[in-house]
Amino acid sequence: MQRDPAAPLTPGVARQVAAREGAKAVVVGEVSMAGQGFVLSARLVGAADGSDLVALRETAADDRGLVAAIDRLSRRLRERIGESLRTIRAGPPLERVTTVSLPALRLYSEGVRAFDGSDYAHAASLFEQAIALDSNFAMAWRKLGVSGLHLGSGRDQVVAALRHAYTLRDRLPEVERLHTAAFYSWNVTEDFGSAEAAYRQALALDPDDNTALTNLALIVAARGQFAEAESLEARATHLEPAGIGFRDLIDFELAQGKVNPARQTLAQFAKTFPESYDYHTARAWFPAGVGAYDSAQRGWVKVGLRFREPAQQADVHANLVVLSQIQGQLAEAERQFHQFAAVEEQRGDPGGSVFASSLLAFGYAVLRHDSAGALRLMQAALAKHPLDQIPVFARPYASLVTTYAIAGRPDVARRLLAEYEASRPDEVRNLWGRYLRGYVALGERRSQDAIGAFRQGVGRDPWGGRWCHACGAWELGLAYEQAGQPDSALTAYEQVATDPGTTEDVNYLRCTLPASLPRLGELYERRGDRAKAREYYGRFVDLWKDADPGLQPIVRDVRARMARLAREH
Repeated sequence: MQRDPAAPLTPGVARQVAAREGAKAVVVGEVSMAGQGFVLSARLVGAADGSDLVALRETAADDRGLVAAIDRLSRRLRERIGESLRTIRAGPPLERVTTVSLPALRLYSEGVRAFDGSDYAHAASLFEQAIALDSNFAMAWRKLGVSGLHLGSGRDQVVAALRHAYTLRDRLPEVERLHTAAFYSWNVTEDFGSAEAAYRQALALDPDDNTALTNLALIVAARGQFAEAESLEARATHLEPAGIGFRDLIDFELAQGKVNPARQTLAQFAKTFPESYDYHTARAWFPAGVGAYDSAQRGWVKVGLRFREPAQQADVHANLVVLSQIQGQLAEAERQFHQFAAVEEQRGDPGGSVFASSLLAFGYAVLRHDSAGALRLMQAALAKHPLDQIPVFARPYASLVTTYAIAGRPDVARRLLAEYEASRPDEVRNLWGRYLRGYVALGERRSQDAIGAFRQGVGRDPWGGRWCHACGAWELGLAYEQAGQPDSALTAYEQVATDPGTTEDVNYLRCTLPASLPRLGELYERRGDRAKAREYYGRFVDLWKDADPGLQPIVRDVRARMARLAREH
């Protein structure tokens, strides 16, 4: 409340305290002289509206009767309190965060409930309303940035909100200051180490800090520590269920191969938030975690029919692009891409549109082996939305660097990386640098430099998300092959092939899995290991069984190899 602790507790202030603490009412007392005696009054006042729920009086003939009068008044008041409070409908508790405005706190608390139920658009609106009442409401600014991340808002908007919160941190109590600094480090400067330290410090102060538990779980998962991530998120979900918490817990379990526990978590998610967007997306993604990408694709189509908000539609089309690409359905991927781009244009997010173009172009280069087509697509995207007309933090530099490098233009990739480093040095230094330099080195055929860079980066999500088992392994395999080290390449490709395919991983596997499987078959065939070769050839054929007609010659060729190996065996 940011009030002087020595200031008197007036009835109005007491009501504010009660509202913040979730109390239904406050007791207001008064003692006044009446001749030689005293009149004692007590009122039970509703915290929400200030109405008198109980009003009682007692008298004392003189000061010697005061104690007895107080006892009688207190006894009568206690008898009436229980009955009176039962008539008051309990309101939801308010969040314990710092703001001078009680109405702003109510809006913020309502926003948190909407956020936990996966209604991120409504939550963001409520946080904006809270900020309008208290422009220095740091936690509302922070939560507005978090909501923007879940809505897929332009990164410039997200960074602006988080940066505003960060500038207000010094006026906050310790726990709120730690939360604000941690999320800024994690999502703006990409300094995972500083974020982890801050969240662990917050948990040392309060082991039941739900936000710290949830976000620390994501940070340790990014290092592949899924058992600890599962433990942290399970505790957070038990303390305060939230849609995003259930979704993350499912992914942590699938990442460890715990399919049945993940199914149980999904069932509990359905009971707790049956109508939430996050539940339906978790249900749609679940089959991908066990390799059933066609089922996941059908699930996402259903999500798109049910949830029609622009941010949700953008998410649906983006994920259908991924699921189409991984199955070799490139025409469908392109159709979904155009719908995604149209939604991003409608939302006024040119950076998102260029990002989507880069993902589609990457697929052209890797899956169609059409580097010229990939470059044409990028040329058109950047002609429509030149980078210098996109806000700095909304420019998708990382995906542009990888796309240009893999499409045979490492010179452009190098220039874009230099621009990225000059404009957002923290991101490059803390997260992206080694990985993107590896791509440039690969494109320039500096295989040893590429190997060194990718070996340090394997397992980090290259799309700046939360975690990824195999991210960087396919690129490492390419670098090893370029260096003439097929055995090492085989090991790297196998990391891609054995990835569990959780939500974050599929975004990486969309091109790298169909590229790795037949190559593994070829490498094992060269070794003379027919069984392994047939296994990976067979997985590829199953993955691309419904691929586009133009890609079916590739599938038939792999089938022919399987048949030849079977005859030789």
